[in-house]
Order: sequence, then C-alpha cells, then structure tokens
Amino acid sequence: MIIREITSADWPKILKIQSAVYTDVAPESLDVLQDKVNQSKGTCFVCEIGNDVVGYLLSHPWAGEQPPKLHKKLNLIKHCEFCFLHDLAIDPAYKGKGYGHELVKKFIESVSLNSYKSCRLVAIQGAEKFWIKHGFQSIKLMNPTDDYGESAVLMELLF
Repeated sequence: MIIREITSADWPKILKIQSAVYTDVAPESLDVLQDKVNQSKGTCFVCEIGNDVVGYLLSHPWAGEQPPKLHKKLNLIKHCEFCFLHDLAIDPAYKGKGYGHELVKKFIESVSLNSYKSCRLVAIQGAEKFWIKHGFQSIKLMNPTDDYGESAVLMELLF
C-alpha cells in the first residue's frame, strides 16, 4: 500500500470511486474536485495497491463558519482558519481493510505541518462514527448546508 499525493493520471479512478460511494449526494464534477487539490497545501492523497487507486482524500484551506458548498469551485482564501477535509472515499471492493484509516493518518500528519488550528469536515451517509474514532467531534453551532443531505454532521478536530 502506498499513500501519495494525487497526480493527473488518478482522476479517472477518483471519479469512478466517487460515483460508486456517494448515494446521498450527487457526485461533483472533475473541475470542482481538481480545484480543491489545486488550492490544497499538500493535503490531498490517493491510496494505491499495486498500480490501482483504491481510495482518495481531498482537502483544502477554508475560513468561516459555514462549510463550502458542494458542486462549486472555491474562491481564493487568503486567511485560512482551518483545513476542510472535503472528501474521503474508498472503492467498495476494498472497504473495511483499513485504507481509509491510513489516508486519514497521512492527512493528519500533513496538516500538522501547516499552521492550521483545526480541521473540519461534514460527515455524511452515517460516517460520523468513523470520524469520532479519529478524534473529530460534532459542532452543534450550526447545520451544514442543504447540499450535504439530511443526516450531515459538521465535525471538527482541534490541533
């Protein structure tokens, strides 16, 4: 297993995994996903087994209380308060083998090298328990935008 930064050759597999995994929200377009990676600071990764990408993690800098809207490119953010973990997905054929945990571990290591005070995410499709295992706690101050579905939970990990 190799965890590495995303390259241009990874996008077809990332899009395939995204469409297989997300059932509560519509998949995002390639240009929107690439925008997240372009604005990240070395915090986007794929998990590769052999020569096959089996999972990915996308994140980007963010500021403000409201999570970013889905399906929209980001505006350039000059004063980032935290890192927003936008997406973690594992190919269903490889689910339950610990690859998601390894991606999160690599992500947390990389984020700690930046000057973020915390990381936020929106847990969807019942993923809240997974994120709690990694130290995230729900933020009760607000609800995520309607984009994320009814069961979405805004969560944060403080550094």
